[in-house]
Amino acid sequence: VSIKCNECHDNFDCNLNGVCNESTGKCVCDEDDKMVYFGTHCEVKLENQCRTIIGERYNDVWSVDTTSFLDGTLDWTEESAPFQEYSRPVYTYVKGLPEGQAPEEGDSFSLIYSGSRWFRLVLKESQDMYASEFWQWMTANYHAFWSRAYEPGVTTLVSEPTKGSTPVGVDFYHAGERGSQFGPFGALYPAQMKNLTGRGVYRCNVNICSYCSNGITVDEDFVIPHDFVDPAAAGYTCGFFAYDYAKNYEEGSSVCRQVKLTEPLCCPP
Repeated sequence: VSIKCNECHDNFDCNLNGVCNESTGKCVCDEDDKMVYFGTHCEVKLENQCRTIIGERYNDVWSVDTTSFLDGTLDWTEESAPFQEYSRPVYTYVKGLPEGQAPEEGDSFSLIYSGSRWFRLVLKESQDMYASEFWQWMTANYHAFWSRAYEPGVTTLVSEPTKGSTPVGVDFYHAGERGSQFGPFGALYPAQMKNLTGRGVYRCNVNICSYCSNGITVDEDFVIPHDFVDPAAAGYTCGFFAYDYAKNYEEGSSVCRQVKLTEPLCCPP
């Protein structure tokens, strides 16, 4: 546990990411066309390219510029800053998860910071007029010991402990078996590709190579044959190109164009 005064006395108390209003003892955080800072001491930064984040496995889209509630999108203004919990932005699911994992009709998903972990929560009937008001209040008053977050079916993913500003680069886990020998969420199984730890689940919405943008449609272990038109690709798997290689290059680059030659084999319609 750490304790810090919530007032500022000079700009250093605002991490030089804002200006201290000495008459109120509050930091006025900076904002420009690339970054916005918030938090009591302007300690949390949100890059514009991270206002929307993408899940690696399904290319699912999450945004701070929309809400889980009936009123829909938000205008990005000082008067209408992103929904926040513990000075972190709340991300709302937009699209991309496959059937069976996407929210049911009328429901929504949110990524909410609890003070130490990110939770991916199911907000039941949040698109309903009356339930929407309830979830707006619950989200605004959420805290780490909100009892319903521990119920099966409410939290679908839970992150490792983190102090980061966003869920990007953070490992997440599926909750498994429950019982007296397990923690409050039960056994935790990695949600990262190939069950790797340290890989993270989400990335910022940068202009990376859109290889097989709807996902590969063959087995990820399918090997590019040696008689393929591009000999340099021969011997590598579709999974390697989709999950490891292509994302290291920008859309439109020569490498991206070259690797896309394998799309007819890895993601045929």
